[in-house]
Amino acid sequence: MAYKFQVGPAILSGSTTYEDAISAASVTSVGASSAATLSASAGISGGSLDIGGNADIDGELDVGGLFKMADVDAGKLLIADGTSYVASTMSGDVAIASGGLTTIQAGAVHGSMLNTDAISGQSVEMTGDLADTDELMVSDGGVLKRADFSVVRDAVFADVSGDATIAAGGALTIAAQAVENSMLADDAVGADELASNAVVNASVVDGALKADKLDIDGSTDIGADLVDADLFIVDDGAGGTNRKSTLTRVKKYVYSAVSGDATVSDSGALTIAASAVEGSMLNSNVAGLGLHLSASAVHLSASVAGDGLSYAAGVLAFDMDEFAALGGTGVAQGDHFIFSDDGTEKRITFSNLEDAIFGNVSGDATIAAGGALTIAAQAVENSMLADDAVGADELAADAVVNASVVDGALKADKLDLDGSTDIGADLADADLLIVDDGAGGTNRVAALSRMKKYVYSALSGDATASDTGALTIAASAVEGSMLNSNVVADTLQLSGSALRLSSSVAGAGIAFSSGVLSLDIDELLPLGSAAVHQTEDHFAFSDNGTEKKITFSNLQDAVFADVSGDATVAAGGALTIADGAVEHGMLAENIISGQAANTSPADADVMMIGDSSTVKKITLANLQTYFAGGAPSPRGDADVTLTEGVNFGSTAITQNRTWTLPASPAEGDKVIVKAAAVNSGVYITIAPDSGGTHTIDDGSPVRLQEDFAAATLVYVGMNQWFLL
Repeated sequence: MAYKFQVGPAILSGSTTYEDAISAASVTSVGASSAATLSASAGISGGSLDIGGNADIDGELDVGGLFKMADVDAGKLLIADGTSYVASTMSGDVAIASGGLTTIQAGAVHGSMLNTDAISGQSVEMTGDLADTDELMVSDGGVLKRADFSVVRDAVFADVSGDATIAAGGALTIAAQAVENSMLADDAVGADELASNAVVNASVVDGALKADKLDIDGSTDIGADLVDADLFIVDDGAGGTNRKSTLTRVKKYVYSAVSGDATVSDSGALTIAASAVEGSMLNSNVAGLGLHLSASAVHLSASVAGDGLSYAAGVLAFDMDEFAALGGTGVAQGDHFIFSDDGTEKRITFSNLEDAIFGNVSGDATIAAGGALTIAAQAVENSMLADDAVGADELAADAVVNASVVDGALKADKLDLDGSTDIGADLADADLLIVDDGAGGTNRVAALSRMKKYVYSALSGDATASDTGALTIAASAVEGSMLNSNVVADTLQLSGSALRLSSSVAGAGIAFSSGVLSLDIDELLPLGSAAVHQTEDHFAFSDNGTEKKITFSNLQDAVFADVSGDATVAAGGALTIADGAVEHGMLAENIISGQAANTSPADADVMMIGDSSTVKKITLANLQTYFAGGAPSPRGDADVTLTEGVNFGSTAITQNRTWTLPASPAEGDKVIVKAAAVNSGVYITIAPDSGGTHTIDDGSPVRLQEDFAAATLVYVGMNQWFLL
């Protein structure tokens, strides 16, 4: 049936139904308040369709232009709410921009979103060794982080304990005292394994070493005159009991046997017997030592000025250039200096002077008495059994016997005489000594009686002695300087017709010997426990040949000026460690643990970090930024369990997929989900764990239906995930 309408717009009232399609340039329907309806079973087409009320379209709606709604805010999606589609802003794990670009939110990808084949499903298999910079994913207290393989490896090494530890990097160190005696096989420790100075007294069996084990001619010469405190070894009574004895006992042993015209005390004071000096013994040069005689007066002679003194016009003066130069022998701790203690001349040992200087050292390091400069407490031990590895601590008591020592291997300087047991009695003829026979390396024992003969047989000059010690003064051997001091009173002595100076002429700081006065620092009072004053106390010194005094402060600063190396010392004692001088071995174990705790760290707080062997600082904010970026986890076209962090689609989705959140998240865990391409008509559903105890927001499903859609979810506890 056909209908004919008027030309121009047609206004129809009531319901209008068309069996065929409607095609018109413009079709307008009245508002919702009207009861009129417009329907066409075959469809409606035309230039425009303006519907003021509700429209019920059972078929397809083909819009050739733009589809516009009342709410067209950028970035919104049309979402069905059960009754209609509404324009809603995307939230949760994924955000969408106005151009359609979706972004998985930071922290939205959780562990449960990761597929079980996240690792095994990778197409590229790693071969070869792990490099230190290869990275692993680590959960640090529930926070997903990345860690270099070297960090994980060193964490494992840090748990190694017992007899050995493994340092970062893999260096295994056997602990001090870990290798016990029972671990060593018989004869396991040979000459190569014994370190220098490894054999101590307790290591050697008493009486085990024979004289032929000592290499006397290969030992270090004493390098100085013998003194009373020097020690030697004596076989007490030749019974095999070795004891130490000071050289003073040798004096007593030798001197006690002196007889005849003179006797000698234990300390070496020789006394000529009364009436023992006969006229034939006097030399013609008795008179004149240190003196010269004029017509009516006795005057000092220039020869009276010895070391440290100069003589001019009858006046003695201190002259440092009169002393012999020290040379390259070094200053010993017991050597003395002259100094003025607030105007009083005294002597001070080099040890006390040095310690007074060290006591003023401050700043980055201190110097203990004796000169030990401490930068950091650190003990370096040799506890591994290799060449030179066995030290004194590793040798058990009595471990070294005679057979353990190579013939001639021990030199005299290896013997600790001052630490040995004193002989406890005067030396006797039968006591034994060790002698290198002919200095050829063959050690033998000899009785002390042979020492007498050896010493007395070499005695010559003014007197000789028999093998038993009987001393005989030679004719004309006694000169004026040998006369007793009681010849005359005061400062002169008289013998026969000759005069000489008495030792009483020597006052503080001056020594007298054989008519010669010498500067003697030992004659001055010791400083004692008093401190050396910086500016009031003085030392004597030669300023290019001119004797002057110098304050302790100036002397100290001159010493400090010569300090170099890892640290320098400024005038006044302030010690400064040089840039880059402090190395790892100088750091104490408690360099970090010994510091006060930082209980309120802030972003601006800094830490020290090694940047390619260069020490730099890094703020906590920058460190936090570094740790925040975990390694993203790829997700394929499959149902997967997501993990904490970033989970991203690595391939297009070809059918509906379910990506499940982690089943056991920690509070604050964040899962970021980012889809790849999503084929038309399919979507990704982000679901709570399969146990059904967790929910997302109000329980509505979260779906990613657009290409590269994203969502971020945060676990807030109480079985609840929030979609950001």
